[in-house]
Amino acid sequence: MSRPQAGFTLLEVVVAIAVVGAGFAAGLAAMSGSLRLMRSAGEYEQAMLLARAAMTEALAYPDADIVDDGERDVYQGVEYAYRVEFRPVRLATSAQSAGSVAATPAPLEQIAVDVYWGEGRNYRLVTYRRTTSAASAPRTRGNAPAADSGGAAKDGALVSGDKPAQRDEGPRP
Repeated sequence: MSRPQAGFTLLEVVVAIAVVGAGFAAGLAAMSGSLRLMRSAGEYEQAMLLARAAMTEALAYPDADIVDDGERDVYQGVEYAYRVEFRPVRLATSAQSAGSVAATPAPLEQIAVDVYWGEGRNYRLVTYRRTTSAASAPRTRGNAPAADSGGAAKDGALVSGDKPAQRDEGPRP
């Protein structure tokens, strides 16, 4: 009888190399995906920081005018544009809705900061503050185009995320 030879056949070696190669390919794909997610999270964080800075400036200097010089802010190779909108908000109290006379609440103003970057990506930061004047016209400033942002609030709207939610403007008949 002949003794079996020690070692692997060519087929076994090819299968082993294919399995190891598939493992490396899966590992590289996972690393690539995680790098994309890290970059996306970094861009989102940068947009959030820019929105907070613009909101802080808008709250500190609400009447200041920012001249659009046509340049965009660039952070880590990504262009960011922003727009700050000031809009008056009219609220109806429950007593007014019921038809009785109630004291008019202090006038409110919505301040919304929209930051745009990449292909259709945006971040929206909204806050409200009391104003000293009862009626003020909506105004906008920043370096973003004046196009409608899709989720932009209209006069008297309260915003939650990107979808506007209309507030009741007064009593219903």
